[in-house]
Amino acid sequence: MTSFQDSVLFRYFFFHWLFRDASVKELYQRSAAIAHNKANRHHLLAYLRRWIALTLLMYFAGIML
Repeated sequence: MTSFQDSVLFRYFFFHWLFRDASVKELYQRSAAIAHNKANRHHLLAYLRRWIALTLLMYFAGIML
């Protein structure tokens, strides 16, 4: 059985699995992590849209109750 963090639902709403930690001390690893994060930053807009849509959905569902 897979954990929740490995599920598609988790990856659909949370983006931290997509980025690497850029706070490492070694210069080469830090620059590689920053380059990786810059290459994947275009995905953040999709995550922002998902969270906005979910927030609006829950807001209007709360109004209807």
